[in-house]
Amino acid sequence: DTRRSGPIAAGATVQRLIACAARHRPDPGGRPRRGDIEGAVAAIRERAFGPLDLAELAAEFGFSPAAFRRRMHEVHGVAPKAMLMQIRCARAKELLATTDQVVEAVAHATGFEDAYYFSRVFAAREGLSPTAFRRRHRRI
Repeated sequence: DTRRSGPIAAGATVQRLIACAARHRPDPGGRPRRGDIEGAVAAIRERAFGPLDLAELAAEFGFSPAAFRRRMHEVHGVAPKAMLMQIRCARAKELLATTDQVVEAVAHATGFEDAYYFSRVFAAREGLSPTAFRRRHRRI
């Protein structure tokens, strides 16, 4: 039913627009500003579905890994990895509910290299395996 998938696609578009709007402009040298937590958050959102080394991202924005975690907790109430998993799992839920992609394809599309790890993370966060989630929340 395309009437149900429309709001999901619109929500994903709005999320991408918010991430772009929240991104700080780089300094004149083209580098991210040191200590720019909102720029780092925008980078997590933009890069969430590919390989992402959070320690490298922290360094890119002038944070040590520990300072990055601490600042993320202060500003957003979650650690960088938790935010990354929230973003990935939200997209996985959307794909599971609205597509016929196999679980392995959903895992790869949401940044997980290992479908078994994805299934464990998803089940721990959602209380259901990806397959059970799909059966319960099917929208197509």
